[in-house]
Amino acid sequence: MKYRNQWTGGIKILVFLLTFSGCGYSLSGSGKSQLPKHIHTLSIPIFVNSSGQPEIHRELTDEIRSAFISDGRIPIVPKDHGDLVLNGTVNHYQLRAVSFDASDLVSEYWVEVGVSIVVDDTVKGKKFLSQRLKSKWNYRVTDNVVETEQARKDALSLTYDDLSARLVSLLIDRF
Repeated sequence: MKYRNQWTGGIKILVFLLTFSGCGYSLSGSGKSQLPKHIHTLSIPIFVNSSGQPEIHRELTDEIRSAFISDGRIPIVPKDHGDLVLNGTVNHYQLRAVSFDASDLVSEYWVEVGVSIVVDDTVKGKKFLSQRLKSKWNYRVTDNVVETEQARKDALSLTYDDLSARLVSLLIDRF
C-alpha cells in the first residue's frame, strides 16, 4: 500500500509537470511573427521572369501571395504601399531527366525553379532580406502526353508551394 501511494503521487507530479511545461516549439503560422514592431503590411509586386519559361513568374507570384494571405500574420497591400516590399525574379527553370526505362527513354523528370528575393523595408529605407532559393520536384512520364503534361504542371505547383512556404518562414518566422 505504501508503494502504491508513492507510485500514484509520482504519476500526479509527472502529469502536473507535463501539463504546465512547454517545449518552446510552435507551428509556423500559429503564433506571433518575428517581424519588427514597425512592420505591419507587405506588398508583393509581380515577379520578373528571366527564366525563359513563359508565365511562370505570374503563377509563382500568385502562389506566394496566397501563402502569405493563408498565413494571416501580415496583411498584403497593393504594390508599393507595404511597409515591406517583396520583389522577386524567377531566374532559373529547368527540366532534367533523372530516370530512364529499359528502352533508354525518360521515365522521370525533375522540374526545378530558382528565384532571387529582395525584401525592402520602406519604413526604415533599407534592405530587410536578400535570398536565393531553389526548389525541385519530380514527376513520372507516361505514354499519354496529356497525363505527362499534367504531371509536370502538378510538380511545378508543388515547387511553387515549397518556395512559398519557405518564403513565409524566412520573412515572418525569420528562419
